[in-house]
Amino acid sequence: MPRAGRFSGPSRRTGPPPIPELVKGILEVDDSLRVRGTDLWLDPPKRKPLAFVSHAHSDHLMRKHDQVILSLNTARFYQRKYPDADVTALAFEEKYRIGDTTIELFPAGHILGSAQICLEVQGLRVVYTGDVKLSASFTAERVKIRPCDVLIIESTYGEPRYVFPKREEVAEDLLRFVRNCFARKITPVVLAYTIGKAQEAIKVLGDAGITCRLEKSIFDATEIYRELGVDLINYRPFPPFTPGSEVIVVPPWRPDLVKSIPNTRTVFLSGWALDPKRVEEVGADEGIPFSDHADYAELLVYIQLAKPARVYTVHGSGIFAKLLRQQGIAAQHVEVKAVQPTLWGYI
Repeated sequence: MPRAGRFSGPSRRTGPPPIPELVKGILEVDDSLRVRGTDLWLDPPKRKPLAFVSHAHSDHLMRKHDQVILSLNTARFYQRKYPDADVTALAFEEKYRIGDTTIELFPAGHILGSAQICLEVQGLRVVYTGDVKLSASFTAERVKIRPCDVLIIESTYGEPRYVFPKREEVAEDLLRFVRNCFARKITPVVLAYTIGKAQEAIKVLGDAGITCRLEKSIFDATEIYRELGVDLINYRPFPPFTPGSEVIVVPPWRPDLVKSIPNTRTVFLSGWALDPKRVEEVGADEGIPFSDHADYAELLVYIQLAKPARVYTVHGSGIFAKLLRQQGIAAQHVEVKAVQPTLWGYI
């Protein structure tokens, strides 16, 4: 994979680049996204007749749609929440037709089952990434990148200040935090999102021989991960726990579960941990920038490999689209309705 850095494509222009006629107006935007000429809404926050759900985080599973298309592994989580849902679960790289449109899902690398979607419509290849991560996860499928004409890419961390340490480095930081706590007879508490981040932490700690005690929603999600073939060990429900020698793992929005426990120290696992104010906001003692989103450098690499004629960025501040235009790339930021960035959004 090419080195992350400045995009090595067209030279810098003084004005906005010309937009190829074929891709003008390809995207419809209201409270969510749809490729013009299709009936398929992309991660819509409101109920729709037909929706693609990219992954199993709560902000994407918040609505039961009339019919939903998702990956096989994401379907396991969706159907747990909506047992009677009309679900079309697709294997990665399985072709599926909706009217005149051919679609295909492929891994996004964000959490287990997270999928990108390629739509072949009006002679164009349109890719929507959903939440995406390029560096290899410990518990999710490895991302794939497809050449496309139009790219709709998540850009939560699309600013130059957001460049994360390597996955192995943040894993070592987590192990160091836990072992330092144990050495001082302190109980370490890991604040991690229920699906995805928690299992990454459990994988790192469990493989190192450290026992994790999991809050109920995290325990249930981890059991599903194991059912789906992810090798996770050394975890048990919380409570109970052994003070000073086991790790407690809870969601960031449930600090009340450990508030009454004496002699604890908390660590917040998130890309937002690069910002000390976010760590303070959560009430954690420390933060580790352990993210399952692409950082700025990875987003540039993605675009370099996909070579789209047109880029739409979603989420984040919109700065990424502006920087792409300065590098000669036809890019536009689009605002879509999403769950507000409360603790539920710390992923």
